[in-house]
Amino acid sequence: MRRPALAAAGLYGLGILGGCRWSLSVSTLLCASSILFLAVCVVFRFQRLEKQVGLLLGLLVCTLGILRYEAVTEDLPATHLVHFTGLEEEVEVWAEVVREPEEVGKDLRVYVDVRKVLVEGRPYRVQGLALIRFRKLLPDLEYGDGVRLRVRLLRPDPARNPGAFDYRNFLAQNGVYAVASVYRADQVLAVRVGGGTLLWNTVVL
Repeated sequence: MRRPALAAAGLYGLGILGGCRWSLSVSTLLCASSILFLAVCVVFRFQRLEKQVGLLLGLLVCTLGILRYEAVTEDLPATHLVHFTGLEEEVEVWAEVVREPEEVGKDLRVYVDVRKVLVEGRPYRVQGLALIRFRKLLPDLEYGDGVRLRVRLLRPDPARNPGAFDYRNFLAQNGVYAVASVYRADQVLAVRVGGGTLLWNTVVL
């Protein structure tokens, strides 16, 4: 196989994406990984069937990707923001700016504490930090402001190669498990200076 490392990385990433969509226990995934590993050893040792070995190895790597996702998120509560990442559609996010925004070139990087998410009009109370990147947009935001955005929530990218910088782990160490990008001004639905009134904090958030 040409570029096996690239194929393995693709399958591993596919497994992580699968973990975003399906909920499986870590114990189940560990059992499945062990069975697949033993199957690879048996087929390779006794039959030497390259196609079957390749298929089993692919399934094993994909399963390991799901396992990594579930291991990271298993201890987070059901109301955590991470469970709303990876959805196909944009969602409405209600949040509060928890750090001073940082200008990076023409972009603005903003850390927010998400309080509520609307998925297809249905509200969910959530908890968790997210990193929002305003692409070539510099909205007037400060620490403590309340914001309402329409974005697609995603998990940060993991390290693609062994020993490479793991951006996902870096953000997770700071309690950030979701990222999103704002490309258009119409994605910013509302801004409330200073976190807003009692109505904003108790009813809206």
